[in-house]
Amino acid sequence: MKTIRKDELIKRVSDDAAKFRVENQGWIYITKEEWKRSVRDAVKIEKEKKKTEYDEQEKKSLVDKPRAPRVTNQSKKKANKKKR
Repeated sequence: MKTIRKDELIKRVSDDAAKFRVENQGWIYITKEEWKRSVRDAVKIEKEKKKTEYDEQEKKSLVDKPRAPRVTNQSKKKANKKKR
């Protein structure tokens, strides 16, 4: 596996594909460390951000949800008396 870059796009490809792209399509070889910093680790950070944002939204939605009034035996009896 080799790591190559063209403009802002960074890819990990097979040795043969990398050789072809570098020789014919204008890609350049870069270190695996660059790939780790800009692609692999960036995806992990993005997933963590989304998870925390989702958790915060869930907390807010639970707090903001109006609850239905509790129905007790006494409230049922009162409702039955009103119907009669």
